[in-house]
Parts: sequence; structure tokens; C-alpha cells
Amino acid sequence: MPQWALRPTQTPRGGLVVDRILTVPEPVGDAPAVDVAANEWVALPEIAAAGCLSVNVLHEGYRGLVEFRGAPLIAGAGRYVVPPGFRGFACDGPRWRGSFGAAGLALFSRRPLQAPERVYFQPFSQCLVWEVEGVAALALRGRNLRVDGRAWEAEGPLFLGVAPEGDGAGCMAVDLARHGVAALAAAQAAEEARLRAASGLGEGELAELAFRNLLFCYRFAAGRALDTEQWCLVTSRSPRYYVAAAHWSRDSLLWALPGIRAVDPERARLWVEVALRRYGRHPGEHALYLDGAVLYPGFELDQAAALALAARGAGLDGPSLAPYRDAATGLYRTFLLPSDDPAQMPFVTYDNVLVWAATGEPPELADAIRRHCVVDGPLGPQFAWAVDGRGGHVLYDEPPGSLELLSYHGFCRPEEPAYRNTVAWIHSPRNPDHIGGSPFGDVGCPHAPYPWVLSWANGLLAGRGLGQAVPAMDGGLACESVDPVTGRVRTGPAFATAAGFLGHALRLRLLRAVQAPRR
Repeated sequence: MPQWALRPTQTPRGGLVVDRILTVPEPVGDAPAVDVAANEWVALPEIAAAGCLSVNVLHEGYRGLVEFRGAPLIAGAGRYVVPPGFRGFACDGPRWRGSFGAAGLALFSRRPLQAPERVYFQPFSQCLVWEVEGVAALALRGRNLRVDGRAWEAEGPLFLGVAPEGDGAGCMAVDLARHGVAALAAAQAAEEARLRAASGLGEGELAELAFRNLLFCYRFAAGRALDTEQWCLVTSRSPRYYVAAAHWSRDSLLWALPGIRAVDPERARLWVEVALRRYGRHPGEHALYLDGAVLYPGFELDQAAALALAARGAGLDGPSLAPYRDAATGLYRTFLLPSDDPAQMPFVTYDNVLVWAATGEPPELADAIRRHCVVDGPLGPQFAWAVDGRGGHVLYDEPPGSLELLSYHGFCRPEEPAYRNTVAWIHSPRNPDHIGGSPFGDVGCPHAPYPWVLSWANGLLAGRGLGQAVPAMDGGLACESVDPVTGRVRTGPAFATAAGFLGHALRLRLLRAVQAPRR
């Protein structure tokens, strides 16, 4: 039986080696971590030492994040209060200053927003208003407001509202001021306490890490569009993530949803309904705009299966996966891998296990997977990464859809020899994408050749150890990959959907440790 253990930047097809076209992230420098805050209407993704650098809103008309940026936008000694349900936020502190810089649009890149804008004082609401005409507006209300061009100073507390235009933004700021900063802070604290209690997490460093990532996912992986008021599911509402404000069904439903379900089952049900209604129109397409239109074409079986699996779990009708079934093998085909890169061969084992779980665990599919996808490996029988249905297979693995998760999805027992051999191969020098010999070594892949945080989460769910140390990641929040020596973010900071998966994995590990019988 022919086999290849290859770097998947090249693919054997018909005896030829074909270069694959990858779209990969740029590594980030050693930038300082930032604080974040958000509710369903507005996000503050960059609260740095200098102050709040930007505020953004989801916008369907512009199919991305509309940003209000400054250098800084807001600065002062105090706290940012972003209570649920309000179209805006407050700044609790004695004195504040800032400057209105440039309005921008963020999706896969950040660029200036090409729309007329003006800054003016609105007597009706007693607010300083920054309005991007026909798009969105930010209104600021504070005592003893002083304005010099686009720079401003005021005594706190401040109240800032957002709306599609200036009059509405001013009214939102007035509404926030009428409630008062103490009531707004209490509403924010009550939401966090409710979510923390629902999580069942106890005390300790890992419990705090788990909940912080769950909360980041809750607030940054979904929100409501300012112009249409509709819920949107996105990878991240932070433009620091390199493909922010777009939808991947896999990200939202396989990674983020389990964590959301743990802290707020009602919100999780809403997510599934939104996913089916808005993003089920194009099941399996690589990436969608936040309104559900196709952004980046290419069929990914794991994404279509994610929709079907979430629908089944909620007792709803999901997309049919039958069109992707190959009659000759009984397996289901894909064009792109879970990493979003082109598949080496059409039948990916992990993807087929997802289909098996999403379609009610049919024994005929399980038989087809074991017949075609269990192969002779260097350590004995193991699951192939992908097969061509004619005897060829690829030994490979990648964190966004690892074979290590087969036991987590219930397809096999952890002690099954083929599964044990597969996991041993993944975490051995035989795997060219395994990164060892460093404090934070783990598994990467050509999409990002550094240790992936998702691989750490995969191992937690599969029963692998916690490791010697916890990586710093992006200031304690999940990122795509980390430096193997320092543990700090290397690619993909502010990865909100991955934060949900990491929080879910840590939570399950901690709860199982508490529930384990003592000897």
C-alpha cells in the first residue's frame, strides 16, 4: 500500500507533485498584551497602558468591524464598564482625555473607512459626537467637557453611546448616564457572576484561566450588528486577530459552542439557531461574511459537519451531508482541511468522524472509516490522516482537526491500539510538525509552524497531561500559536473562538479532577 509522510505544502496526485496554495498568518512581534472589554453591541479590543486605543461595532452593511480609533481614543485613571444590553459603555474615574483619530474598517485587514465624517457638539444630548455619515457614530458625555479640534478632556464618569448616526448615539449616552455608573458596573458584575456560577469552576490559577477564556469567547466571538440589530457569529471582534469579523462554522460550533453551552445554555441555543438561519445557506464554505454571504470560497467538510452536529445536538434540522458522500468507498470528501489549506487527499479521517457523529453514528460509516483509514504505520496500526480510496494514504496531523480528538468525539476508546499508535506518532519526532525539546513544544502545521494552543486543548480533552508550564499566550488569552521557548503569542492573537475551546477543555479537565474518586 503506497504512503507518504509529507509536508503538506506539496501533494502527490497522479504521480506528480503539485504545489499547494496556502494563505498563512504573519508572525507577530513581542507586542505587549492588552486588556479587553465588550458587550453584545460594542467592543474595546485594545486597552493598553496608554489607554483605550479603539472602539468597534459589528456592521452588516460594511460586512466587518467599524472602528473608532485614537492615539489613544480614551485615557485616564479608572475602569471601563461595559454592561450587557446597553449600546455603549462608561469610564469610571475622575478625569479623562483623548483624541478622535481615524475611522476604520477591519476584516482580514485594517484600512481607513472611506466615508465623510464630522466631529461636533450636540446640544440636545450635551455630547461630543464623532459621526461617520451613513455608517455609525460615537457620542461622549462628561462634565466640564473641553474640545480642541479632535482632542478632548472631561471630568468623569464618562458615558459613551453608539448608534448608526449621531442623534441616536447621543441618546444612548444619555440613557447610560441616567442609569449611572454604579448601576452599570453592578449589571456587568452580575453577568460575570452568573456565568462563573454556571461554569462550576472552583478557585485556582487554572480555573481563573479557564473562565477568563470562556468570558472572552462569550463577549468576542459573537455580537449584534449596529445597523441591523442581528446576531452575528465571528472568529473574533478584535482586529488584532488576522481574520477577524468573519464566520467559520467550525470555529463557532466545534470550538466556541461547547464553552458557551457550559456557561449559558440559552445563549448557546441562540448561537445554533443563528448559525443555521444565517450561515447554513452556504454550508462548508471556507469563510463567510458576518451576514452569511461567501467571503472565501472552498469546501471544508468539517465546517458542514459542524453545522449538522450542532443542529443534531439542539434537536433541529441541519444541512444534509449526503451530497459529499462517495458511493465507492462510503466516505465523505473535502477540498480543504480543518486548517483551511488544500487537502492532500479527498477523504480526511477526522472529517469523516465528525460526519459519523453528526449523522447519528451510522455503523456503515464507522466500518468504512476503519476499512479505509486504519493503515500500517511505523508504530503499528494507526489512523491515516487522509486517504484517496484506492489504497493511498497520508500520515499527517494538524491541530485544528486533530486525530487526537477521535476519542473525544466518541469514535474509539482511548486504549484502542490504532488510536494509541496514532497519538504516539503525532507527538513523536516521526511527525515533522511535532515541536519538541522546548518548554512549550507541542504540535504545529504548515499553516502556522509553531506550537498551537488548540493542540494543547486537544490533549486536555484526550487525557494528555497539562504539561510542565502554562504558556502566557496573548496575555493569558488564547491565540493561534505560541513561541516554543517563551510561550508567548506567535500568530493569531485575540483568537476568541479558540479561547472558548481552551476554556472548555480546561474546565472539563478541572471538573473531572474534582469528581475523580479519592483512594
